[in-house]
Parts: sequence; structure tokens; C-alpha cells
Amino acid sequence: MTMTMIETETETRSDINPYENAKAVIQSAAQVMKLESWITEALLLIHREISVSFEVKMDDGSIRVFQGFRVQHNHARGPYKGGIRYHWDVDIDEVRALATWMTIKCATLNLPLGGGKGGVICDPRSHDGLPAMSEGELERMTRRYTAMIAPNIGPDKDIPAPDVYTNPKTMGWIHDEYAKWTGRPPDYSQAFLTTVLFYASVSLTAWLVLLVPLFTDRNRTLHDILAGTILLRRTRLRASAS
Repeated sequence: MTMTMIETETETRSDINPYENAKAVIQSAAQVMKLESWITEALLLIHREISVSFEVKMDDGSIRVFQGFRVQHNHARGPYKGGIRYHWDVDIDEVRALATWMTIKCATLNLPLGGGKGGVICDPRSHDGLPAMSEGELERMTRRYTAMIAPNIGPDKDIPAPDVYTNPKTMGWIHDEYAKWTGRPPDYSQAFLTTVLFYASVSLTAWLVLLVPLFTDRNRTLHDILAGTILLRRTRLRASAS
């Protein structure tokens, strides 16, 4: 058994389903840890998936339809938390996998947060001969995406954060649009908090990438990561499941 992705000679990275890979790693670790089956199942299943489509007026006057996602994996420890990425290749399985790992990362850092993730299929920069969206187009898209998911996010539900091709300015648009739809007065301390949490999670990931190769027993390494999470405290999960 190994922590790393297993690829055949003909298999490329694009052939690997990131969500199925995440579940396979969790199942392998659960066997090593001899977890109760219901705990493993709680980690493998997703609380909620939101898939939205919405129209945005582009700078040239045309209307473009965008597709976005928000996945809320587990909130046993607190509100969901996770970045929103803008990318032309993002899909639901990538977002599912990232939300799953965010649950683990937040718990490893002992943050009172669960795991979530979001994404919008778009062109934040030029690629494959396609032009990058303008800042105005990105803002209008961000606001429409926020309006679609507003009922399911917020400080006590699900906290968005920056990710690939999103930044504090993007978070400002989200925060402002969320306040319009919910009637909550702006609280910029929350935007600051999400940014801090984002960089904390990035730092954790970087340290894990550096430290994991130092261990000869990689299965045990993942065991320590999962076992050290408050998420796996049976009392919290039993309360959440009841």
C-alpha cells in the first residue's frame, strides 16, 4: 500500500480522477488506522454539492454562460472553509477532491472549520489562443456566481477564500455581493480572516510536501496526519451524525 498516486505506463496525470484518488487514499489510511466503518464513510461522503450556471454580459455586449461549483465536504468541526478557483479546466471532481482535503487540512491545523471548495470554469488569463477576461468581466462573473451561492455561504455556514487566479480583490467582490443579497452590513474583518486562513492552509500543504518524503513509512505518515485531526474525535462526529 502506498500514499502516492499509482500510474500505469500508459496513464497520464490527466487520466487520474482526483476525487477517486482522494477517496482511495482515505480508504487505505482507514485500513491502517482500523477506523470504524461509519467514520470512514463520513470522510468519503460529501455533505452538499452546489452546481450553478449563470449569464454574464461581456465587454463586447455578448452574453456568456458560465458554470460554477461549491462543494461542502464536512462541517463536523465548524463552518465549511475553502478557496474558490477560476480556471478553464476546473471540474466537479477536482472541486470535490479539494474540499475533501480541506477538511483534513483544517483539522490538522486544529482550526474550528470544515472543508469546502469552489470553482468557476472561465478564462482569468489567456490560454490556448483564447484571450483573458477583463477585470470588469471577472467582477461581473464573480458577483453573479456569489448571488447564486449566497444562501449557502457566510461566516457561520461556509467561508470562501482565495485560490487559483483569485485574490483579495475577488474576495472583496464576493463580500460586497454577499452583503447585498443577505442584508448583512459589510464586515471586512471576515475578509481579512479568510485571507489569513488561506495562507495558513497553503503553508501547511507546503510543509507536508517537504516532510512526507523524509518518512520511510509513508503509510504511517498519513496515519499520523489523519489520527491527529480533531475531526476524528468520535464524540464530535457522533454529535454531527445524530
